[in-house]
Amino acid sequence: MISSKTFRQMAMSLPDVAELPHFEKASFRIGKSVFATLSEDKNIGMIALTPEDQYVYIKFDPASFSPCPGAWGRKGYTWIDLKKVKKDVAKEAMDAAYNHLVKKKETKRKK
Repeated sequence: MISSKTFRQMAMSLPDVAELPHFEKASFRIGKSVFATLSEDKNIGMIALTPEDQYVYIKFDPASFSPCPGAWGRKGYTWIDLKKVKKDVAKEAMDAAYNHLVKKKETKRKK
């Protein structure tokens, strides 16, 4: 189990991350691109994984990870139940989402 505060600290510890409101949630982003959100009132986070990474985390810990509904979930957007996830697993998944976004941005810059 991790707290909303811990989830926020994990996201904000990564380079160049800003926290901004996103509807009723807090979003964590690099520039305009979101890689995680936090719903403090529901004790749930969202991370933008690749579909392959999403599959691995859901298989490894189905109690803590689940796909977001619809097309977002098929793209890799994944819910994390903060009441159930272990801190080291949450940190690893957060890092994977962050690194995926960084790679995506670097690829765009090279074009």
